Amino acid sequence: MRKFFVIAAATALMASSAMALEPGQYGLGFTSSDAPVGGYYQATDVLGITAGLGLESFDMGNTNFYLEIGLPIAMHHGDRSWFGIRPGIMFASFSPDDSSSKTNFHRGLDDGTALQFQAWLYYMWMATDNVGINFYHGLNINTISPEEGDSVTDFTTVGANATGAGVYYFFE
Repeated sequence: MRKFFVIAAATALMASSAMALEPGQYGLGFTSSDAPVGGYYQATDVLGITAGLGLESFDMGNTNFYLEIGLPIAMHHGDRSWFGIRPGIMFASFSPDDSSSKTNFHRGLDDGTALQFQAWLYYMWMATDNVGINFYHGLNINTISPEEGDSVTDFTTVGANATGAGVYYFFE
């Protein structure tokens, strides 16, 4: 019986009269794991702006801060969805110990900062008139600068085992 309700709800969402985003629409929601508190603004028919903020604070006095900004660019539109690319950048300031941080910037380094350049494929689906679900997958280039020692640059994929996802609630 539970399976029936899940299928019925999914069918109702897909059959809803949701539309793609229009210029000037904005929403709040989940951006990414490192910077989960986020917002989305649709600047033009093709260009959006995303921003996310993340904080971690631990009993040991360690604090991590993340700020992420992205520019989703639509390359193909559907009635309720679009597909494109999303270049972005993230700044991180961290002071973790070996067990505290969940971020992909932490590589066993001491206090420092990091800059991440993002090149993602991006898909947004408007499940309802106000709820947008996005999926992303791509490449990150991380430059990690510890307070002591040499900087390190590495490459990582986003969604190595599965694609990343986010959700926004859009206001009228």
